[in-house]
Amino acid sequence: MKAIAASLVAILAFGTVAWAENPQKVNMDSLNLSGENSKWIARVFGGMSLLNYSLNSSGLSLSVPNGSGAVYGAELRRRLSESGTYIRATFLKTAVTLKVSGLSPSSVNQEVTKVRFLLSGYLFQSDSGSSVVDKLSLGLGAELLQQSTPPTSPSEVMSSLSSTRLLFLTEYINSLKSDFRFEFRISFGFPISHYEKNQNTGFYNFGYFIEPEVALTYSITEVLQVGVSANATWEQKFFSGAGSRGTQSASERILPISVPFEVRFNF
Repeated sequence: MKAIAASLVAILAFGTVAWAENPQKVNMDSLNLSGENSKWIARVFGGMSLLNYSLNSSGLSLSVPNGSGAVYGAELRRRLSESGTYIRATFLKTAVTLKVSGLSPSSVNQEVTKVRFLLSGYLFQSDSGSSVVDKLSLGLGAELLQQSTPPTSPSEVMSSLSSTRLLFLTEYINSLKSDFRFEFRISFGFPISHYEKNQNTGFYNFGYFIEPEVALTYSITEVLQVGVSANATWEQKFFSGAGSRGTQSASERILPISVPFEVRFNF
């Protein structure tokens, strides 16, 4: 996994240099997006998080509805050029309590940590700079995920695991009346490595995730913004063979939902 992660970082670094040296000529002023002309954008966020989980297999089936807890994190974004090319690093952590029946203990506290690196940029622009595609950016990146779940018996409710995932992003940002700004982004991708610790679900075949997010921010000053967002992740994983959790040809569905508040600094 370390070798894969190092390769992804090298690819992103190469892409950053190439994109910065050959930028798409985008007039950032014409987009009229608050904060987008800042060289650095930093944000911190935190709020509530919910988790729904289901496991289906011929040997073991589980359903864990309405796990609840908190999410928090931070992001640092750097504008690489006047073209609106950005590189960003995001740290995110969720901690939720899962209540399950038929297992001991019946309540466990799960933690998920994500570190995300992403290169994005505005690829299109019309003469007016006001069309939908002018405010649409695309991105490519990688995400490192660590999931820690305390063991339960006779089977683990969810496996502790580590994963490296390839990530794609589409993002739309538009300034509204006054000092409000609307953001919509959708991320999607798939694991390129997946390692379960302790008990396993079987031989990992493939998986994918889709993560839509909407956000509304308000500019208090040119430097300071506040906002609220809502996001959900639909994740599916598929396994073959027998797993030590008591599973056979299993599939997992994970649906976390978060509503964080944020503070953003432009400088």
